[in-house]
Amino acid sequence: MVRRMSELEVHQVKRFICEGFSQVQAARVVGVSAAHVSRICAGDVHRDVPWPNPAVGEKLMRGMALRGEQDQVQAQLVSGVAQAPQVVQAT
Repeated sequence: MVRRMSELEVHQVKRFICEGFSQVQAARVVGVSAAHVSRICAGDVHRDVPWPNPAVGEKLMRGMALRGEQDQVQAQLVSGVAQAPQVVQAT
């Protein structure tokens, strides 16, 4: 059974990230999985707990969104989704 993180634990994770800890380091200190810390940093969970430094939180979430867009483009290219046809002029 997975336990829910307390607001204090989430705040500690966010504070450690703002202080320059890696996600893995923050996870070890607080005693949670690195995957859960990643979801916190991405803004997927615990959005209700404010970041100690809002600029760091916004930067992390914006970076995750950009990576998500890049992943979608890459997935479309790999999956063979047809690209827009190019106009070829006869000579």
